[in-house]
Amino acid sequence: MVERAQASKLAYLPVASFIQHTASRSPTPGGGVVAALSGSLGASLLVMVCRLSAGKKSLEHLKEAMQARAEALMPLRDRLRDLVDLDAAAFDGVMAAYALPAGDEVERSAREAALGVAYSAATEVPMEVARLCLSGLEMARPIAAEGVESALSDAVVGGLALHTGFHGAAYNVRINLASLPPGNLRQEAEEALGDWPSRADALLAEIRASVDERLSR
Repeated sequence: MVERAQASKLAYLPVASFIQHTASRSPTPGGGVVAALSGSLGASLLVMVCRLSAGKKSLEHLKEAMQARAEALMPLRDRLRDLVDLDAAAFDGVMAAYALPAGDEVERSAREAALGVAYSAATEVPMEVARLCLSGLEMARPIAAEGVESALSDAVVGGLALHTGFHGAAYNVRINLASLPPGNLRQEAEEALGDWPSRADALLAEIRASVDERLSR
């Protein structure tokens, strides 16, 4: 099982160790953690494509644009990396709230309030993951369309990883919706789930079509 000291630094585990912990019986790292990591890896690949493209003499006219795109993606990459641990912590918060005593009315009321707070946090994290992955997909479009041809597979894998991160996070939001107390967060989550998935799918389709067209030349 993943010990708490380790789980608090999931994003800094060696890859082999992270994979092993993900396959353990511990519920963290789980789907939300993997979604955030997928998004961060996708953004990382796109940064790489931008840097390779900026250093290509034949793409000198795109150097500044590619450098700017890399700089815009790096904070997104880093925040998604941080959300790996924040997602695990949010899940732990829900489990801690369920563990509170519920022997009398006062305890049950306190437990219910704690669960509301915990589920709000557990929804806010994947909402941010989904939002950031959607932004990453927007930035991936021109990179896939203009990036150096030798890295086209990296560009499309970056888009696929961001798409996976988006939908993984969106499912976590959906799972938590029924447990959310009424309020702005619940309304925001419902509205986002209505529009964002189709946008993410359309962006990935554009990225893939762009890469497919370039590969077929």
